[in-house]
Amino acid sequence: MAIQTGEYFHVAALRGEEVLTLRTYFPTACIVGAEINRHSLSLCRKRKVDDRIVFLELHPAKIRETGPFDAMFCLAVLQRPPMRIVEKRIMNLKGIYAFQKFDENSPNSIPG
Repeated sequence: MAIQTGEYFHVAALRGEEVLTLRTYFPTACIVGAEINRHSLSLCRKRKVDDRIVFLELHPAKIRETGPFDAMFCLAVLQRPPMRIVEKRIMNLKGIYAFQKFDENSPNSIPG
């Protein structure tokens, strides 16, 4: 039996599509979508959502204030076929997941 209510946290909300998909699976749950990129966060916040969906800055203090959560989702943000990584003998994912572009010096980063 699927859990329909509860508190759910989604990392890397991007433009909010995945949060809306989670809503279809958890129609009465409170869903928090978090995003580190300010531009993406602004796109999420422009979406028409119900009063049990909120988008916030991906910042540890904000997450602690909002939680605890019953489940956490990190869907397509880290999607990469594992066999392809092995076949290409990739040992460092920095070039694939360029999180460093959102460091403190980036205009898109959210200050810590």
